[in-house]
Amino acid sequence: LWESEEGVPIDAIVFGGRRPEGVPLVYESFNWRHGVFVGAAMRSESTAAAEHKGKVIMHDPFAMRPFFGYNFGDYLAHWLSMETRKGPTQLPKIFHVNWF
Repeated sequence: LWESEEGVPIDAIVFGGRRPEGVPLVYESFNWRHGVFVGAAMRSESTAAAEHKGKVIMHDPFAMRPFFGYNFGDYLAHWLSMETRKGPTQLPKIFHVNWF
C-alpha cells in the first residue's frame, strides 16, 4: 500500500501545541473548514529550545511558523482548496492536541 502511485490514505491530521491554560487536551474540528481555521489560528507557548525563551505565547499557524516557505495566504488557500478537490468523506479528520 505504501508504494501505491495514488499515495496512502490519511485518516487524521493532528496539530499540536503547548498551552498552559484555557485549551482542552484534545478536540476534533467540526468539519474541514473549521479544522483549517483551528490550524491557522494556533498559538503555542515557546519552549526553551526554540528561538525565544519559554513562557511566551506566540502565534504558530499549523505548528509550522519556522518552516513557512511562501505567502501564508497562498498556504491557507491551498489547505481550503482540498475541500473542493476531495469529497467531504475523503478528507481526513482534523484534531488539535495540547500536551507537548
